[in-house]
Amino acid sequence: MRSKGYNIKKLLVVGYNEMAANFSQKIMSNKNLGYTVAGFLSDKFENQQSDQLMGAIPYKGKFDELELIMERESIDEVIVALEFDQYDHLSKIINACEKSGTKISVIPFYTKYLPARPYIDEVEGLPVINIRRIPLDNFLNNSLKRLFDFLASLFLIAILSPFLFAMALGVKITSPGPVLYKQERVGLNKSNFFMY
Repeated sequence: MRSKGYNIKKLLVVGYNEMAANFSQKIMSNKNLGYTVAGFLSDKFENQQSDQLMGAIPYKGKFDELELIMERESIDEVIVALEFDQYDHLSKIINACEKSGTKISVIPFYTKYLPARPYIDEVEGLPVINIRRIPLDNFLNNSLKRLFDFLASLFLIAILSPFLFAMALGVKITSPGPVLYKQERVGLNKSNFFMY
């Protein structure tokens, strides 16, 4: 249905920068997503005749014109891609979308530093985005992994010990040096240990 032009949602991009351009190009290149970009808003856009960054996506006006443009263009969703020095506009943009019942999504200016699926913690009711998630920081995860490692190792050593003994004997007979390979690694509490 989308390939025939049905069930398409109209997006309005608020912002004029590389993030806004990349998002718009990806949306426009994949019709299966079910979106079309109606245009973009910017207070910084100067040359309305030719635009290399946003391509064929039309310039619709300035940030203050958002309410008028959403109503006139029948916008289904607003995508905000502001630079860090433009975030003072964000509260007005959110209020305008809330007032009109339009869905709003924000592409943060630090997107290039985020992983594909960021993990969000909560500290005293405040959301905190983890750039690098360490699953074993969680006590339950750490305990379960420790228990699994111990039981699985015990089981496998019991089953494989005759084969491992034969391999060790073969290594000792056919080559000089130790049977076990040893390498220093960083472990619990950032202390070094030897892995065999």
